Amino acid sequence: MYVNATTFVGLKDQHDLANAMAFSSCKGLFGIRGAAFVAYKNLLKIHDFVQFYLNFQTHQERRITGPYYAVASLHGVMNIHNDIVQRVRPNQQPLLCKYIDVKVTKDDTNVVLYPPCSDLKGSVVCPLGKHWNKINMCDQIIVKEFNYMLDTIKFTKLLIEEGFTHLIVVPCSFAKNLINASINNSDKIPYVPCASEAVGCSVAAGLSMTGQRPIVIVQSSGLTNMGSCITSLLIPYDLKFPIITSWRTYETGDSEIQHAHLATRLPDLIDAYGYEHVLLDLDSEVTAKEQIKACEQRMQICVLQKDTFSPVKLETDVLNLSKYPKRSEYLKLMNEKFSGTEKVFIGTTGNTARDMGTFMPDTSNFFMVGNMGGALSLGLGAAMAGRDICVCGGDAEFVMHMGGLTTAGRYNKGSTGKLTYIMFDNESNKSTGGQRTYQDHLNYSKIVDGSSISVDYDIVTTVADFAQVLEALDEKSGIHFVHVKASYDAETPRPEAEIIINSTDVFLNK
Repeated sequence: MYVNATTFVGLKDQHDLANAMAFSSCKGLFGIRGAAFVAYKNLLKIHDFVQFYLNFQTHQERRITGPYYAVASLHGVMNIHNDIVQRVRPNQQPLLCKYIDVKVTKDDTNVVLYPPCSDLKGSVVCPLGKHWNKINMCDQIIVKEFNYMLDTIKFTKLLIEEGFTHLIVVPCSFAKNLINASINNSDKIPYVPCASEAVGCSVAAGLSMTGQRPIVIVQSSGLTNMGSCITSLLIPYDLKFPIITSWRTYETGDSEIQHAHLATRLPDLIDAYGYEHVLLDLDSEVTAKEQIKACEQRMQICVLQKDTFSPVKLETDVLNLSKYPKRSEYLKLMNEKFSGTEKVFIGTTGNTARDMGTFMPDTSNFFMVGNMGGALSLGLGAAMAGRDICVCGGDAEFVMHMGGLTTAGRYNKGSTGKLTYIMFDNESNKSTGGQRTYQDHLNYSKIVDGSSISVDYDIVTTVADFAQVLEALDEKSGIHFVHVKASYDAETPRPEAEIIINSTDVFLNK
């Protein structure tokens, strides 16, 4: 049997060769979309099915309403069908449908606009009306240029006026301007930074259950950390509050390999959680606010694209770390001391790994660009295998998965390898906007010591002291922690993707 499913009935030749055809009313017949048709030759044998919907007679005898109402839309089309066909045949127009990078709205109540079937910034149009001399559809629509960016201050004001009470955040560079605006207006909408996305989701759930209206902001990779909280807390207890996640993109060759998997699968992840997703509108602060508000009524996650928010500078809590050496000065010292040795350095996600790529070119480095909070546990595993490991982390990374500390402490005595955990403390999330980590209440050394990890030194604040610590650690075994205060370097480039991927080799090169 030959089946023709081109859908362009009447626009192409030799349809008579098919035993059966499937087509829709919106193409070929130019009717309203939503109705599907099957045409077949009389000599074909029709098989009976027990299932009601799959039984041919169900449709032949119109036992269900289905899309049959759409057939009525063809009534006014048939007598002018040939006229339309001449204007859409090949070579008469460039494309049946075309993407345009603008927003199309209607200027006539009789015009029906259908949204694109995929997430797009612009619009998909059929230029049929442009070529049809009876009605010029171009006179009945409005083409509006996108602003492509929300006014962050105006948007924040709308959130406050709407009555949202808290901004629960694990920082992301895509949301840095919204975060800055929230910090600047913390007397009206408190900024609540959280150690991890799972913590943030749980905090928001508690606020929601007590009548508050929180908004959670995370990045796409962090949405995976929220999985258990979403599926085992929010959904079973029917808790709804706005969740905004960034959509980090990736192209082949990019050095941010940690985003490659979710770059195309984020909607699938959200769907697996039992949620719908909607792209946060770029053209209207009011529309974007309404999208967020709708998340309180249904299981929906708003997806944030890059450059959604206009720039906003921090007006409060601006850090000044100039009294401390730059992290690069510490890294240069380690590069000089450990060049050509078997010690393996693990650089955590964010600027630490970037800086290591620039200032430690002669050491054995593993660049862990993702899995924030997991560097110490990774180092523990390698140390258990007998390797000499040094984890270079930061203060934000320190708190994300603190279970790694207690696990490492369990194996401090009797470890077959050496593990040093250096925390470069710049009191901020530099790679995601430079906001403070707001962790002044923590005593890192006491937390580590309470986890049974060795803390032998006071907080390091000079390169000279750091050199002495490194010399002393050469003679020690087990797991040790070093707290180092550091200031910012200028933005350093990420190592190339190939270098990052191949950096796993340092664990085998012994």
